Amino acid sequence: MSMLKNIFILILIAGTYPVSARMYQWVDPGTGTTQLSGKPPAWYRNGEKGPRMFVFENGNVIDDTGIAVNEDQREMLRQQALIRVEKDKEAAKREQLEASRLKAVMERKRKSEEQREGTEVAEPEAKTQEAEPAKDQPSKEKNIEKMQALIRQWEQLQTENARSLVGSEMPAAAGSAPVKDSSPGN
Repeated sequence: MSMLKNIFILILIAGTYPVSARMYQWVDPGTGTTQLSGKPPAWYRNGEKGPRMFVFENGNVIDDTGIAVNEDQREMLRQQALIRVEKDKEAAKREQLEASRLKAVMERKRKSEEQREGTEVAEPEAKTQEAEPAKDQPSKEKNIEKMQALIRQWEQLQTENARSLVGSEMPAAAGSAPVKDSSPGN
């Protein structure tokens, strides 16, 4: 059960890792407060006048609505933002389904262990405690390695996506200074 619990925790941690490292920042004209969102507001690049917005991805400015763009670029930026929101929703749903599946597996395993404990002849605790870690250790390490490989693949995909977006979307913003990322570990 400990192995499944660790896998579940790793998936939850990976699930809390920002699916979208893209953030939209603007100052609310009514209150004067800075607003941050992982989703674009309805007025983002839709042609209507709205507050100036900065779009950050992985700590770098990739769009600034204060910079005029032609109609094609404006529409492309808006569509990409909306597509990204839908992809993020789909990814969150998949992660939720996977978490639910793992929870069900853990629950079934817990119930079967409870049933087994109720029907087995009592063995000395020292023997069962020594045998379980030796049995679970290789598969636990294997699962951790699989999880680490999945995380590396996801990070590489996010990096490639960001590079392609920065390289093709905003040639005018390419000279923008990157925003310092103040999150821990960076």
